[in-house]
Amino acid sequence: VGQYIMDSPLVWCFYRLMGAKIHPTATIDASIREFDLVTVGKLSSIKHKVRCRKFTEWTEDSPPALRFRRVSIGEACIVKGMVNLGATLGDRCVVTKLSVVEEGAIVPEGAVASGNPASRDISGVAEQV
Repeated sequence: VGQYIMDSPLVWCFYRLMGAKIHPTATIDASIREFDLVTVGKLSSIKHKVRCRKFTEWTEDSPPALRFRRVSIGEACIVKGMVNLGATLGDRCVVTKLSVVEEGAIVPEGAVASGNPASRDISGVAEQV
């Protein structure tokens, strides 16, 4: 998706037509490659790319494979860091800048995920949000 339609109603329309389940009140200012694997709730703000795919290791016994998992972002979430495949964010979550939500992680409702790998953090919330 081009940079000219990011963070506009056109990007919502594009992603919706491609199969994403994004509420019309959500703001998207990042790329989403696997449209049909993403769910974003109302009033959420996405400022960093969402990843739904990952290459597995290449070993002597098996060639690399591509894995896909769904990502679900709840209502009124602010995502400034990376959300990896299989992650689920509850309502009113915040993923701070430079943070990484690991594969398959579940961030509880109202939590602030901070760090790499992200963990619950309530100290310094005002400075990071």
